Amino acid sequence: MSYLGALHQALRDLSRWVEMGIPPPSSTEYDILDGQVVVSPDASARHGIQPVVSLTVNRSDSALVVVGDEVALRVSAEVPPGAGFITSVEWDFDGSGSFAEREAVEAQPAIVMERRWRCEGIGTSWPVVRVIATRDAERNSAFARLQNLARVRVEVTSR
Repeated sequence: MSYLGALHQALRDLSRWVEMGIPPPSSTEYDILDGQVVVSPDASARHGIQPVVSLTVNRSDSALVVVGDEVALRVSAEVPPGAGFITSVEWDFDGSGSFAEREAVEAQPAIVMERRWRCEGIGTSWPVVRVIATRDAERNSAFARLQNLARVRVEVTSR
């Protein structure tokens, strides 16, 4: 996942602050517990600029299915207050990192959507969703694209 979009947005925020007196959104809030960074799963509590994304498969964080079965992947995402709008959802079902399947969404601060996916091969799959947000709902801009990922585990067995 590229952090270049966050850098672009940080520079834009700095420019607005210096030139127009508009302060940037609140920084991401986190705790350190047992040496691990822990952020809130709630966008309004987390702050920052990155969308908060969660993904379930058949309403769980993992699934055990038979080859050929169809599963329900449910993504929910939200941007922190003042951070912008979700503009697209991208899927990587084969683990290639290419996110070949893209869905434009109506620009909004939060989404919930479901996608059906058929499990074709035996083994462990890790379907991944990438959510893109932009501050000004600029769907086609190559800059300031704020990204975050979520994935689930799908174990596929033979009949």
